[in-house]
Amino acid sequence: MNLGAVETGKRNITEWRRIPNWFAGIWHKEKSTRFVNGRPVSYQTRADLITGYQMDAKGRIWQPVFVNVGKVETDDYVEYQMPQRKTIYAMEKGKYTSFSLSTRVRIDKDTNQIMSSFQQEDLSVSTPQSDGVVKAVVECRVFNQDGRVKFEDTIEVMEVRVEEFNPIDEYNGIDYRDSFIKFLEASGHPELIPAERPKSVLTETQERILSIETRNNRMQVFKRTGGEPDGAPGGVSNQLPDESQDEFPPQQQRTGFQPSQRPQSQRLQLQQKFQQLQQQLQQLQQPHQPQRPESKRMPDSGF
Repeated sequence: MNLGAVETGKRNITEWRRIPNWFAGIWHKEKSTRFVNGRPVSYQTRADLITGYQMDAKGRIWQPVFVNVGKVETDDYVEYQMPQRKTIYAMEKGKYTSFSLSTRVRIDKDTNQIMSSFQQEDLSVSTPQSDGVVKAVVECRVFNQDGRVKFEDTIEVMEVRVEEFNPIDEYNGIDYRDSFIKFLEASGHPELIPAERPKSVLTETQERILSIETRNNRMQVFKRTGGEPDGAPGGVSNQLPDESQDEFPPQQQRTGFQPSQRPQSQRLQLQQKFQQLQQQLQQLQQPHQPQRPESKRMPDSGF
């Protein structure tokens, strides 16, 4: 679905990907729901998300592809989610799927100390429920230090659109509109370049979320280089405490993962699905073979 490579501004925008129009806008989630012994258990996971930066000439919405450190807030801790590899996206009618791997660092709200860190793999399927409401069903797997699956769970999240799509043309020295136009030109689709229009003005909500994302992304730099950036609560050192790598404090049990209660047949089906996605990821990471001059269309381009 992704195509091309364009570098623009302070952040390297290597790709743009198309998203469903029903998935464009600003979204808020307040809680997540797990199922324990067949009963739903909800807990706070407050977060805001912007989806969709630019619209092409056909009215379709596109998102720049870059590494963003996610942030989720619960009653007891703040969790930072740092991507560890390329995320796979698939868009079908009425469904949007992503497959990702991230390192999660949880920081206690009271002490600003690291509670735990772990790697988590997510297979998320989002579907529209009504205008402005999307349900995401996420199959999660948490790994221990040896790379073995320690916990797995299914989580449901209801996301509510709080603002409609508004183009993001420029922010923090990055010209997203120019990057998008260059992407379409490099992809061989100049007919999709949108018509000239006045520069879009960011809403207060967009400004707030983009500012938070910028601050969160310093966590990535800090993790690699050391030193405490502004806005990183307590920071993240190069070496996390040994005890935090593989143990979850008792207070996290009500919001964390539990040993799987799925039937064996369902576990095997999910395992096969994860393996298929892993193979797809490996194929995406293979060296790119140049297209022959007579073929301009690439598979999975999103066009």
